[in-house]
Amino acid sequence: MHKTTTLRLPQRLLKEIDEFVEETNLERSDYLREIIRKGFELDKRERVLERYERGELSLGEACRKLGVDAWSFFQILKDRNRDLNVSLEDMLDSALL
Repeated sequence: MHKTTTLRLPQRLLKEIDEFVEETNLERSDYLREIIRKGFELDKRERVLERYERGELSLGEACRKLGVDAWSFFQILKDRNRDLNVSLEDMLDSALL
């Protein structure tokens, strides 16, 4: 189910979006929903990784927030050339995932 929300965009950006969706035969609202979802997922992932690296989240907590298992999380870190911040507690938490 969708819920309506209002968003103000700069006129130039909206013009670019309209031109793009017209060229690609997309519906503007569908396209905006898709890019907001993708952007949200990317931003969420980066913020969770930052909190993990600062020690604010354990490995298990970070995995739960991203909806991934420990091995997938390790791959995310590797793909982004991020540091692994593992403690004994993290290792015990990940064994339970």
